[in-house]
Amino acid sequence: MDDRHYSRYIETFSGTTDLVDFLMETFLLFKDLIGKHVYPSDWVTMIMVQNRVFLRAINTYADTMNHKFLENNNFEVQLWNNYFHLAVAFITQESLQLQHFSPTKRNKILAKYGDMRRLIGFAIRDMWYKLGKNKICFIPGMVGPILEMTLIPEEELRRATIPIFFDMMQCEHTRYGNFSKFENEIILKLDHEVEGGGGDERYMELLQSMYEHTHTHTHCGLV
Repeated sequence: MDDRHYSRYIETFSGTTDLVDFLMETFLLFKDLIGKHVYPSDWVTMIMVQNRVFLRAINTYADTMNHKFLENNNFEVQLWNNYFHLAVAFITQESLQLQHFSPTKRNKILAKYGDMRRLIGFAIRDMWYKLGKNKICFIPGMVGPILEMTLIPEEELRRATIPIFFDMMQCEHTRYGNFSKFENEIILKLDHEVEGGGGDERYMELLQSMYEHTHTHTHCGLV
């Protein structure tokens, strides 16, 4: 399918309710398929082809969300929630963790498919910043999933997505005068991830830098 096929199919929905239902069910289906491992783990080519199809569909439907379900009077919290959880499930799936492959296999995958983690990670970042005042609907619920994403040991991806935490803090501080919900959630989730073996030394350095920077700016009244 190319962009025209997706566009024509989206146009077949007569009302927004049917379109929202379709998108939410599709996101849930994709997330379920990713979690079930449709193909054996050594069928790398089929898995990558499947992921490329998923990625294109997810990004295309994300454009539909931006055009139809972003404004306040049409904003669909559950639809956006389903999108974020699917996107994080996609980026954190084992088959895309290139650091676990041999250098030869990793280079072949990168040459043919690119690093799909970066592509969806940058899309998650862009979708987050488009939320505007609606960001508060996803705090603290999205703290854990975003943390999972930032734990992926890919420097460019981390630098692009860790700032979402800054934004969450600022958003909550602007609304409530503090960011206690965010802070409590990230401490809880981070403890759980570190105990489970997640987070390397470089990640902890980036988080510490973020924490110190945010506290300094908050106390200076800049958020």
